[in-house]
Amino acid sequence: MLNVPDKSSADENTPISLGAQRSTITTNSAVPRPPTRRRRQGPEWIFFGCVMVMVALLSYGIGAMMTLNRNDSSSSSSTSTSNSSGAMNMSDSSSSSSDTSNVPLATVKYGDQPAAYKIDSDGAKHFTLTAEQVMWEVTAGHRVLAWSINGMVPGPKITVNAGDHVRVTFINHFPTATAVHWHGLEVPTAQDGVPGLGQKPIEPGQTFNFDFMVNNQDVGTHWYHSHYDDMEQETNGFYGAFIVNPRPGSPQLIKSDVEYDQFIGPWAAIM
Repeated sequence: MLNVPDKSSADENTPISLGAQRSTITTNSAVPRPPTRRRRQGPEWIFFGCVMVMVALLSYGIGAMMTLNRNDSSSSSSTSTSNSSGAMNMSDSSSSSSDTSNVPLATVKYGDQPAAYKIDSDGAKHFTLTAEQVMWEVTAGHRVLAWSINGMVPGPKITVNAGDHVRVTFINHFPTATAVHWHGLEVPTAQDGVPGLGQKPIEPGQTFNFDFMVNNQDVGTHWYHSHYDDMEQETNGFYGAFIVNPRPGSPQLIKSDVEYDQFIGPWAAIM
C-alpha cells in the first residue's frame, strides 16, 4: 500500500521548496537595473543659444544708436542756439565798436616806419609804443577803424642788434585791455605778453615797461602783435616788425642795397 504524506507534512519536511524559494529571492536581487540615460544637448540647442545672443546684441546696438541720435539732436539744437546767441553778441560788440565818431583820423600815411628810441643811462635802447584807435585810410577816400600802434598800420618797425638791452614803454589807449607779444624772441615769460602765462593784460590807461636782452639766437626777422582779443586787435592793425641784426662786425652781417618788410593783412598787402 502506497503512503502519500499529507500536504502539511510535505511542506514542513521538504527542503526543496525552501531551497527553491531562496534561489528565487537570490536571483531577483541580482538582476541589474538598466542604466540611466543622460540626454545630450544636440546642435540645435547650441544654435538656439547663439541666435539669442545675436538678438540681444542687435537690440543693444539699436538702442545705443537711438540714444546717440537723440543726444546729437539735442546738442545740435543747443549748439545752434549758442551760435545764434554768440552771433548776436558779436554783432552787438561790433556795433558798439563801430561807433567811430570820436576816433581821430590817422596823421601818417604809411606804416612800418622806423621806431624812434633813446639811449637810457644804463645803455638800453628805449622805445615807446602807444596803442590807440585811429581811422586808417586803406585806399583813397576809404577809411577803416584800426587798432594801431603809434597811429600807423603796420606799427613802427623796431630794429636792434644782437646783444642790445631793449626797453619798451607800452601805453594802452585802447578802449579795452590788450597785450603785446614779441613773436620769435626768447624773452622771459613775464615779458612775453601772453596773459595767463606770467603776465596780466594791460588795462585801458595803464602803462607797462618791458625790459629784456636780445641775444645771438634772436638774429632774424620777427614781429610783435596783440595777444589779447587778437581776432579783433591783431586782425585790424595791431602788428609790426621786430628786426634783430647780427652784432656789428659779425660775419653774419649781410649788406643789402634795399631792405623792406611786407605784411599780408585783411585789407591788402601792406609794405
